Amino acid sequence: MFPHWFIRNRYLFGICSFLFLICTTLVALLFCRLPDLTDPSADFVTIRTKWAAQVEQFKALLAETDHVPFQDAADLQLLSSLRMPRSTRSVVVRSHWVRSRKNAVNTWTGQLNFNRNGSLELCFGELYVSDPRSINLWATYANHGRLVVSLDNPVLMSTSADQLEISGSTAMDIFTQPDAFKSLCALQTRIGQLHAYKRDCVRAYRQHAQLPCCPMWSVPNMVAILLGVSSCEQVTAPQLSEVGQLLASCLPSFHRGTLRRSCWDVYGTEPSLLCPFVEPVMCLQSSIIPLLLATALPDNLNSSHSWRSTLLQLPVRPSNTLPLFLAIEAAHISGNLTREHCGAAELTNRVLDCTMLHLSFNRELNNSEDTGGIYLHAYNQLVSELLIGDTFWLGIGLGILLLLLGLGTRSVLLPLMTLLGIAWSLLVAYALYTQILRIPHFPVINFMAVVLAIGLGADDLLVYSQVWDQTTSLFTDHERRNVLTSTPSTYNLRCCSSSPNAFASRSRTLSPSFIIREPPPVHSVQTSRMIQLIQRISFTWSHAIPSMALTSFSTLLGLLVNLMSSIVAVQRFAVFSALIVLCNFVFVIIFTPVTLLLLDPIRTKHFSTACSNYTQFSNRISESFSRLVIRGRSCLPFLGFLILGFSAYQLLFERIFDWPRNGSKASSFLRPDHPFEVFMNEQSDRFWAERNMRHLSHLLEVHFVWGFEPQDDRSLWTYTRDPGTQTVTKWRPDPNVNLTSPTSRAWLTQFCDTWLKQLPYLARFSELNYRSESLASFRFSQLNPYLNVPLWCPVGRYANSLNNYIFAQACRESNSACCPSKSALNVIYSSATHFSACLAEYLRYAHHDLPREYHSGFRFPRNSSTLIVNLNEPVGFIITVLTNISVARVTHQELLLAVNSLNQWFDRVLATAPKSLAGGQMVLPGLGPFQVALNITEYLHWGLLSAVLMATVLVLLISGNVWITLLACLSLLTCLSFTIILLVVVDQWTLGIVEGLVVSLAAGLAIDPCIHMALTVSHMERLCYPRACHTRVFVIWSLNSVRRSMDLLNVAVTGSAWSTAMAGLSMIACQLLCYHQIGMFLVTLMISSWLCCYVLYASNLACLSSLSRFVLSRR
Repeated sequence: MFPHWFIRNRYLFGICSFLFLICTTLVALLFCRLPDLTDPSADFVTIRTKWAAQVEQFKALLAETDHVPFQDAADLQLLSSLRMPRSTRSVVVRSHWVRSRKNAVNTWTGQLNFNRNGSLELCFGELYVSDPRSINLWATYANHGRLVVSLDNPVLMSTSADQLEISGSTAMDIFTQPDAFKSLCALQTRIGQLHAYKRDCVRAYRQHAQLPCCPMWSVPNMVAILLGVSSCEQVTAPQLSEVGQLLASCLPSFHRGTLRRSCWDVYGTEPSLLCPFVEPVMCLQSSIIPLLLATALPDNLNSSHSWRSTLLQLPVRPSNTLPLFLAIEAAHISGNLTREHCGAAELTNRVLDCTMLHLSFNRELNNSEDTGGIYLHAYNQLVSELLIGDTFWLGIGLGILLLLLGLGTRSVLLPLMTLLGIAWSLLVAYALYTQILRIPHFPVINFMAVVLAIGLGADDLLVYSQVWDQTTSLFTDHERRNVLTSTPSTYNLRCCSSSPNAFASRSRTLSPSFIIREPPPVHSVQTSRMIQLIQRISFTWSHAIPSMALTSFSTLLGLLVNLMSSIVAVQRFAVFSALIVLCNFVFVIIFTPVTLLLLDPIRTKHFSTACSNYTQFSNRISESFSRLVIRGRSCLPFLGFLILGFSAYQLLFERIFDWPRNGSKASSFLRPDHPFEVFMNEQSDRFWAERNMRHLSHLLEVHFVWGFEPQDDRSLWTYTRDPGTQTVTKWRPDPNVNLTSPTSRAWLTQFCDTWLKQLPYLARFSELNYRSESLASFRFSQLNPYLNVPLWCPVGRYANSLNNYIFAQACRESNSACCPSKSALNVIYSSATHFSACLAEYLRYAHHDLPREYHSGFRFPRNSSTLIVNLNEPVGFIITVLTNISVARVTHQELLLAVNSLNQWFDRVLATAPKSLAGGQMVLPGLGPFQVALNITEYLHWGLLSAVLMATVLVLLISGNVWITLLACLSLLTCLSFTIILLVVVDQWTLGIVEGLVVSLAAGLAIDPCIHMALTVSHMERLCYPRACHTRVFVIWSLNSVRRSMDLLNVAVTGSAWSTAMAGLSMIACQLLCYHQIGMFLVTLMISSWLCCYVLYASNLACLSSLSRFVLSRR
């Protein structure tokens, strides 16, 4: 008998279990490595989907093939190195006498008073390079840090109203309020004095670190340049007002595109001659005017009344600027940015100094109109910093959990065991994750599993210790009653009382499975103490271990449902969390029984002396609560149906839990009120340069590709972004493709000339011509090279195409393969051999003139080791098209509609293709974030339904009763819908990656009270009516079984639910969004689970029992 042997050798088991924990801990510490957190979004990619397979094969096709035939590749590389690139030939090279001529740059340099103490050198690049036309202002602007400063805050609005009443003005902006302008000037000065800013700023000459930092691109500095003063502090109120009026009058010309930087050239030509349509002419007095309107002032309205905010651009290095962000935040919190002018005497006039950045870093406000934003190139570093900082709240949550356990159990042992179990489970699970499973990367969202471990770590321990402690009094009374009895003793909880008419078919014989028999004597010296321990351990194992196993299994089901997702981060979270649950269960099974057994004498004495009054008090509360729930069985079920109906209507018809309008919120790591998120999601569209940069650089590119079969070799176990260890997908050629047959050439020509021009969402962009000698400008083509030629095809009627070469150039060459016998080759009807030779000649001649950034063209084998016999024959064909769909500016639904339209169009066109081209693919590499979001919508609903179904089947297996199972399923659905409604209303949840992940866990975590209740009620029924256990599928339980089950479970279920909720409560204050959301999720889910899956479920059981008894009594 194992219990007897276990008790006899309990000291040996204790030593072995202790050594097991020590050895596994040492091994885990010895071989584990710290996770790499430099790229939080590294694993937010989809694998093994159709889109992923197409993109991977497209990359493999580009990597393993070339745009020219193999035998010509070396010669063409040498030829291209000797020829001047096309982009270089378009720029006029300035001679020595041109550079010595006085130009606009020299004029600015002469006008400004440069010195090393606060000079106004703009460092736009034009002042310190020989050719200012080569400067890409978009790149310069993108490298800057950005800080939004707004007048719209409660303090300023009240003060402004008073000042407006005094002055009689009707509007206030930066130019009509001198104090606001002076405050901006002082603010940028204080930021420039920060040590972190001086270290990270850009200087005119990078090799001279002693030079001052380049001034910020700001309204005060640009206004000072317009007025010809050396500092923004010298600008007077009348001058400021004149500048504001000038900018307001220039705004219409700027919107029409006539006022632009190309109105000024490097030769000093009169701007009115270059841009004669600019009105008024005063707008051409300086090239700073279009730069100011483009970058520093808001552009969301076609009037100057929106100039109540400004964009302060910090010329800092474009990487690792986290210290600067932290320095600005610390200076604001300490008051160093505003303390110079915050005296009581000057508070009215200089109120902006004291409140300028108040809302920029206040993360508790949700009003985006009053909130300032900031953007620096430090997003990944900031996430890592917040992750480390939020571990403080993890410690607070763990401390709250241990404190509640200590107060609830009146013991130090259980909190210590919980702490040890959580630490051991996390450490061993991480070692298994990294060393045994060899998963190469640890995603940031895996740290949410730590919160789950803290919240759920005490549940199994609480259940086991609760049952073990109850056996102390239970078997002590049993021993006193049967000490003189030699027959097998029996004990059971008091049987359920029932009506004879209602339960006449049930036997009153005790169930053999619940008869606790005294073990046969092994030694004549066996004491009653040993017998009692055997009885207690047998009872505890038969009740606690099945309950713990079932709840752990249900949690595992909820976690493993996430393996249905194609997102690598979600799959790896499921694996790591499952390992934690398994390790925690192993810890409880191995360590808890022997520890409680060894310390039982001390704990028994403690409970008998110190906790008797507390135990009696808690038992009275538990019994009163049970009676209250039973009495409410007539109204609580109706409340549950009301909650379920209302929640289902809001979720299914009103769709309040849906994708956010701004798609970038779906995958953010920072909370919505963080300054980084405020800038990206709320304020970036207010400024012309920021809006156009995001819009044009994220236009969707469509690649129509022939030459591969979709396949993705990446997996959950091998995917990584590390170039040294990542799995490279091999190119899988399409065996049916034939690009040189006459039918294929005819179809491709028609596809390029006719069908492509009918493509939905085809970009039709025309940019104003910029002269090559103009100053550095915000040219849209520098943002996206596809804007020059949104559509180009190597065959058909296109510039630099094969057809164009044959008719314009080939017949001029001697012995041209494209012009045999001095007659142009027919591209469609010529033989495959002649076409391949002509194609090779065309590529040798025109390869440097082709728009190479498109990837458009034919693809040839890269080396001679390929199985292709004719190396001149193309193995792939690519056509790249630019659409007008900006991924950064459309909603999820709009993007989904556009992608579906493109797919339907291509399917219709591809249906007309010959068999040799029927394997064409439409590849959209720019849809990475969209595919991640789309995968959530595809797997979340089915995953959640699967988790509910599996939890329902689990309840059916353990109870064997259909009615218990149906009520459990109904309670679980009520709990899930009510939880989602609460999260949407209280925490403004929208559908996203983290939200979808944690909601998919809800079924496995919320079903635990139902499992406990169903298992206990079934045990009670089998205990009282053993003959009914074989026919209990549709048997209705007794009312007293529900009450007795609640008396037994109240402490354990309530304690585990509310301790988990309190542990999650501390995580709500975290700055990292995933931590905050998992904390909010645990609090909401545990409260809903306790209410719906325990209180409401018990009430439903009692209601159905009473209803059945009423129906049977009327018969």
